[in-house]
Amino acid sequence: MEALQDEKTLNEDEVYFNFINSLKSEITKETYQLNIKLFMNYCNVTKLSDLLVITEPQKQIIKYLISLREKGL
Repeated sequence: MEALQDEKTLNEDEVYFNFINSLKSEITKETYQLNIKLFMNYCNVTKLSDLLVITEPQKQIIKYLISLREKGL
């Protein structure tokens, strides 16, 4: 069971790695990485894969964007 979870994590890491490295601009990469980390903090998750199991992700994203607006960002 643990080996299956490790393989899933590796696949997810690979997907993220492929995505982030498909970007040409270093500034865009840094911006995406920062914003993903900030959203993860908002959602109280520590792994990218935890974002996949968020209940009603669209609503969570909207709440996050509203919170940013309220902070003047």
